[in-house]
Amino acid sequence: MENWEQLSIGTILKTKKKYYEVVNTFASGNYTIRAIECEHKMGIDDRVIHLGLQDGTWEIIK
Repeated sequence: MENWEQLSIGTILKTKKKYYEVVNTFASGNYTIRAIECEHKMGIDDRVIHLGLQDGTWEIIK
């Protein structure tokens, strides 16, 4: 397991197609994110976001 700094609630993330907001964090490091355009919420593994930040798939906007 990697040791990444957990993102804060309210962090805005961008992929090539959508913007997401972190709306919940868990002690396990996982998140619930919300698609800003359509309000759809989904759980996501922290590895998906943090590896995406490393390879440029995800970007922190705010």
